[in-house]
Amino acid sequence: MKKWFFLFFIIVLATNIKAQDKIVKFGIGPSISVPTGIFQLGHGIGLGLEITSTYPISETINVIGQLGYHSFSGKEFLGDKPPAASFIPIIAGIRYSSKGLLVGIGIGYGMYNFGDGDTESGFTFRPQIGYDLGKIEILGGYTSTSTSSFNVNYFGITTAYKF
Repeated sequence: MKKWFFLFFIIVLATNIKAQDKIVKFGIGPSISVPTGIFQLGHGIGLGLEITSTYPISETINVIGQLGYHSFSGKEFLGDKPPAASFIPIIAGIRYSSKGLLVGIGIGYGMYNFGDGDTESGFTFRPQIGYDLGKIEILGGYTSTSTSSFNVNYFGITTAYKF
């Protein structure tokens, strides 16, 4: 364990020394999501907002942070229509970029509110792929959150303005 901690410390130190002149970049934009699995039975299309930060550690690798808010409409299922569900993902990860292509993976924590005091939260996993158009970034991904009751999953597309 001590060897892994030491190796991690050396990598972080080397990265900080090399990236002293780099700056954190931010992006913000709307997203649209389609629920999958059991989540799609009672909920429809989701609309939201994502905020992304990127910090370069090399020419092609960035550390990323993502925070969002999504609202999924309720839809009738077995004669009942649940209220809208909201989701807040907090994600950290790594992204590879080359010639505009973006491929990344993030992990974190997701919090769902299904209305009427029904909340679930847990480990969130998000592989993602997209394209960088300069000031605009288009990113698609699959978000999966493992809660104590079930998994909550959706596909989403975000278009972000970078500054």
